[in-house]
Amino acid sequence: MTTVNLSPKFPLVIPQKIRKFLNIHPGQKVQVFSVQGRIAFILVNPPRKMGGVLKGIGTDGPREQGRV
Repeated sequence: MTTVNLSPKFPLVIPQKIRKFLNIHPGQKVQVFSVQGRIAFILVNPPRKMGGVLKGIGTDGPREQGRV
C-alpha cells in the first residue's frame, strides 16, 4: 500500500508505480466518487477503446418497456 499527501489545494499525486501499472497519462480523465466512506477513482476510457467491451453479453433477458 502506498500513502500520498494532500497538498494545501488538495491535489493528489498518483505514484509512478501505479501510473505505469495502469498506463495512466497526463490529461486522462478520471471519475471520482465516494463509496461507503472511501474515495474511488475510475479511469474514463474514450469510446474508441470501449469497442467490444460487451461482446458475448446475453440479450435474451427481460427488457424495460417504454412509458405510454
